[in-house]
Amino acid sequence: MARLAIRAAEMEDKLEQEDLLSWRRHPVTARFLMALEVWQVGLMEQWASGVFQKDTAQATVEANAAAIGERTCLNRILHLTADEINQILSSGEEDDEELDLANRARTQAARGD
Repeated sequence: MARLAIRAAEMEDKLEQEDLLSWRRHPVTARFLMALEVWQVGLMEQWASGVFQKDTAQATVEANAAAIGERTCLNRILHLTADEINQILSSGEEDDEELDLANRARTQAARGD
């Protein structure tokens, strides 16, 4: 992690929201993001069809927790803002930032964003 922090610190330019939106509109990026959205919808469809219901309560809890974590991660990636990316890359205090982003992701997941 320290190696990544050093590389991120070497980046002098901040990512602007306009640049992020331009990148998201690029055809390759748009297809990649669409694939992540399809993956996310697929998880929700599996959930609705009972794929994560297992033989024991513990196994069901574990399968559901894994699916929730996967969906939360996908949602977080899909909705990162330029400010959040800059925050992650510019600070040596990743722990506090990761907690802020994780809390935001959990809130979004609970709302179904």
